[in-house]
Amino acid sequence: MQNRGSEDGQTTEPRVAQVLSVTTPDGHDALLWNTHLSAVSDNSWRARQADAIASFLESRAAPAEAVIGGGDLNSRAGDDAVERFRAEGMDLGSAEIDWIAGLNASVQITLHDEDGIQLSDHPLLVAGVKF
Repeated sequence: MQNRGSEDGQTTEPRVAQVLSVTTPDGHDALLWNTHLSAVSDNSWRARQADAIASFLESRAAPAEAVIGGGDLNSRAGDDAVERFRAEGMDLGSAEIDWIAGLNASVQITLHDEDGIQLSDHPLLVAGVKF
């Protein structure tokens, strides 16, 4: 998505998603994705970013292929960006504004704090996946 200003004069940030197509050793195909949605814009801009990502994933995933990913959505439960991924049928779990989502796979999410090591300004989310 391109840079552009929002109606309230804040500058929106260009954002992308990283997407990997993988095959597990036991033959399961999956799309893995990660993103960081805009923090400086309004909720409607993040919803448009989520819509672009969801549409891209939908265009790439084969029927019944697992789609697993997430990141810093800068959105809380009920916000438009989160609901856009839910509308695609993804199960989501979070810690505040960070989310992990799964489609066609069981994703178990836990907060992880190992020996108090802080890797960033956000809690570390760990997901276990079952196909």
